[in-house]
Amino acid sequence: MAIVYYPAFITQWEGEAGFSVRFPDLDGCNTCGDTFEEALFMAQDALSTYADGEVLPPPTPFERVDYQRLDDADKSVLVAVQMIPLTLQSHAKRYQITVDEALMQQAERLAAYKHSSRSGIITEALRSYLRDASQGQGVGVHA
Repeated sequence: MAIVYYPAFITQWEGEAGFSVRFPDLDGCNTCGDTFEEALFMAQDALSTYADGEVLPPPTPFERVDYQRLDDADKSVLVAVQMIPLTLQSHAKRYQITVDEALMQQAERLAAYKHSSRSGIITEALRSYLRDASQGQGVGVHA
């Protein structure tokens, strides 16, 4: 599966230290950082948080990004923010795994309580684990 990059604008705040980040393809997906590097790191985190397991619209090709919609285009830098393909997948695949029996029984009880399936509970737990494990690591592993 191909690596996907979303365009984002990083803009230095006028008269202050700090940078803001805006994704033109994703309404409301914004963040900031004290330094350019921190803003870039926060951009990947914001993109992953925005996705939160949802299928995102495809990114605009970089050559078609509209600078005219940006108020401070002369002070902004267009950057590529990577979203790992796992977030963009929209289909399930069957796997055979070995799991502790007591743990699976707990998952089955939770699935029944939530009117879900055993696979749904395991998928939800794996997404949560990957999201938590990647916080602060800059790896962008979000499902």
